[in-house]
Amino acid sequence: GPPREGRDGDRRREREVESDEGRAGDEAVARQEPPGPRGPGGPGRGRGRSGRGWPNPMPWQQHLDSAEKLLKELLAEEPGHPDYRLAMARCCLGQYLLAAFQQESEHHCNQAVQLLKQLVADFPREPTYRFELADTLSIVSSIEAKADDGLADLEQARDMAEELVHQFPNVPDYEFLLANCQLRLAGAHSDQGDYATAEAYLRETIASQQQLVQQFDSAMRYQYLLARTYRGLAKNQLRQGDFAAARDTLLEAIDLFDGLQSEGIGEQILRRERAGFFWELGEVYARLGDEEKMQEVRQKRQALFGGRWSGSPWGHRPGDDPARRDEN
Repeated sequence: GPPREGRDGDRRREREVESDEGRAGDEAVARQEPPGPRGPGGPGRGRGRSGRGWPNPMPWQQHLDSAEKLLKELLAEEPGHPDYRLAMARCCLGQYLLAAFQQESEHHCNQAVQLLKQLVADFPREPTYRFELADTLSIVSSIEAKADDGLADLEQARDMAEELVHQFPNVPDYEFLLANCQLRLAGAHSDQGDYATAEAYLRETIASQQQLVQQFDSAMRYQYLLARTYRGLAKNQLRQGDFAAARDTLLEAIDLFDGLQSEGIGEQILRRERAGFFWELGEVYARLGDEEKMQEVRQKRQALFGGRWSGSPWGHRPGDDPARRDEN
């Protein structure tokens, strides 16, 4: 039968948010790959859907194929069962993310969206289905990156997320979804060269992430993602030529990042991210002509790797745009 609506669906999502580490992602910020919601490796634009970088994507494909086959059998027996329909939508999204840019993957994408739209129509008061639809729309539209349709879907996903946050202000998954939608809208506008609008969405993302940090101050991943969004804002400011603002934003991000504990994130990840902050800050000081500060930051970055220097010293050749370096 249909799931109970309202609080039951809400609690189910609240339980899932802590275990669904894929949402915290490993994507870069501000050009900005938003934290990846679901599926192996997440949906960051820079990685595509091919699974590049995974040790071996074949087991994922085998598991998804087996799941899809089983779900088809279950739906043939009970075509209206909401749990089976939701599971099939998630399976189709997984197939879509795993199938790179193959033509046949579009079928899974469309099927996932249609299944979720029908679930929302059948159970309009159940927040889980609205969440899943908004999440899926935001993932697909950020991957497809088709200006008009992609932006419209992202804006629809953002509106649905805002409604969920308004109705259920204490569910972190919904606030996290809203931040993801805002971040993806920032990335879409940045890709179009509209850096002013991108900055506005980045600031909205920061506001949403600050809410998560205030509500769940023991969850280090929210602080980690907030610091990375500050880094993305600084990159956007660099592209606009506002070097002083980029410097101030990066210093604020570094202060926030220095307060993080490695528990739940990993010391190696924190060291790599801290090195990225110092890289960006060094670029800013180079642009501002502050040689002393640039060398100071360079030494801090070297110290993270035991005194070894990885990468070229700061300094710019004609036509070299530091804001476009180290995107990942």
